[in-house]
Amino acid sequence: MKRVTSGICAERVKRDDRLADKASVVLCLLSGAKLTREVEEREALILELQDVITELHQEMSLKEQHELQQLQQLLQLEAKVKELQEQVQGSEGTKAQLRLELAERAESNSAMLNVVSTLKSKRLFMSVCSHLSHS
Repeated sequence: MKRVTSGICAERVKRDDRLADKASVVLCLLSGAKLTREVEEREALILELQDVITELHQEMSLKEQHELQQLQQLLQLEAKVKELQEQVQGSEGTKAQLRLELAERAESNSAMLNVVSTLKSKRLFMSVCSHLSHS
């Protein structure tokens, strides 16, 4: 009986070995499937992060473009302010020159009025003298 029993035990051990091998294979397959799923999840996460990075990069580019436009506008405004300041300074010079010319003309006109007044006085005097000598 020992031989029959030992034969049955040997058969069981072989079967158990095969089952253990199958279990190992199944575990390996399950483990591989789990790893594959984890890899796929990580790849999906990587793609999502790449999309976020791309979106952030685009937002930064738009902000930089906006800031560049504002800087260009600021430079244009500063140039316009400088140009207007130069025009104002030129106008101040022109106004000062016109005031000087006006003062000179006023002096000249005053002198002419004095001459005219003197001439009128002389004519009046001569007229009176002439009138007196005829009388």
